[in-house]
Amino acid sequence: MTVKGVIFDFAGTLFRHDRETGWLEGVPASTDAWDAEEREAFRTRFAAPAQLSNELPPEARAAWEKRDLHPVFHRAAYLSLLQAAGAREPGLSELLYQRLIDPMYWKPYQDTCLVLRKLNDMNIPVVVASNIAWDIRTVFDLHSVTHLISSFLMSYVEGTTKPDPQIFLTACERMGIPPQDALMVGDDEQSDGGAAALGIQVKIVSPLHPNDRSGALLGALAAHGLV
Repeated sequence: MTVKGVIFDFAGTLFRHDRETGWLEGVPASTDAWDAEEREAFRTRFAAPAQLSNELPPEARAAWEKRDLHPVFHRAAYLSLLQAAGAREPGLSELLYQRLIDPMYWKPYQDTCLVLRKLNDMNIPVVVASNIAWDIRTVFDLHSVTHLISSFLMSYVEGTTKPDPQIFLTACERMGIPPQDALMVGDDEQSDGGAAALGIQVKIVSPLHPNDRSGALLGALAAHGLV
């Protein structure tokens, strides 16, 4: 089946937050406040946010469930999650939260920019559909690839999250193609894989660290005859 448009997920697909290295550099200023052992324990706990969210108090848990629908919920949920993971020093959770949404801490996968340019050269429209509560266009701006995206669908703007079929239908409408002519590339079997219910072709990639994943996006396109 010919693919005439591509929908990409954002986090874990095109870009990934640098939680392994740069995120914690220089935090906090006093090494006595948060030693190396505490940092590693924090890193381990925060690596499984869905599991950690079960430990949140009811109000924070409610915010977590709605985190991708409004920036207020997103901030409240992640501040609570950061504190639960071990960032309890005054101001530390706020600093780390700001780094969570800072484009400087989001790294592209090795083939991200190449794939977007190839699709643009082929006149194939691209939509980025993300369950997110902050403006991810700043990340694309930083890497000078915003102009290669036909449209951004961010859940907090659209008022719904994947796998709601409306997200995928809207993406296809903005590309001007029927669902069966679209390819969804994401990292989550449930939220991104939900596109299959509409007849959209789906390719799931692994959300590994960018240093550990090369060519997955190119491979997804090649599997559908696009490169």
